[in-house]
Amino acid sequence: EYDFHFDDNPDNPIDPCATTVDSYVYFGWALLEEHLVLAGEDPNANPPDSVVNPRFALTFGDGNTFTGVLFENYNFVEGNQEPFDKDLNYTDVDPAATERPVYRLREGIERFYITDINNPAATAEAQSTVPIMWDRIAINTTREGFNHLPGGSNVLYLDGHVAFSRYPGEHPISRAYAHLITKFFDPLFGV
Repeated sequence: EYDFHFDDNPDNPIDPCATTVDSYVYFGWALLEEHLVLAGEDPNANPPDSVVNPRFALTFGDGNTFTGVLFENYNFVEGNQEPFDKDLNYTDVDPAATERPVYRLREGIERFYITDINNPAATAEAQSTVPIMWDRIAINTTREGFNHLPGGSNVLYLDGHVAFSRYPGEHPISRAYAHLITKFFDPLFGV
């Protein structure tokens, strides 16, 4: 268990430069709000349980059964690159049971998110909205699991810019994402 206080003593102030192997989150797929949250729902609903897309959550990682792509990749077997080199798919909860892709991050991935092909700025706009790496967050802003107390995260986007987002805020610093990632990590760390 990690303690971010100076000298690992909770009586000392928090060390702003402390990091761990899991201080930052990078999955390698373009995880968008539309994947995590049910259509038409508020990603910052409190509590977030009812707005998280259950089909995506099970495909992404089920902390109760240790199944899903994140557990497969977390328990990476050296030499097996297959899980890292493909797009993911899950069946959505909509009435048509639509198969939804989660694209692997790669050059040009933003093209899949352009809705108006006649807009010359669409590529730049798409790149500026796809998060690729961010500080770790959790449901409870006082527990170990948040890099920036009392709550927030730096987010690196596909176009290279970084923005700080307060919790709860825009994806991926939303309650829905925090709920999902906490359910994933807590079983791994025995919480």
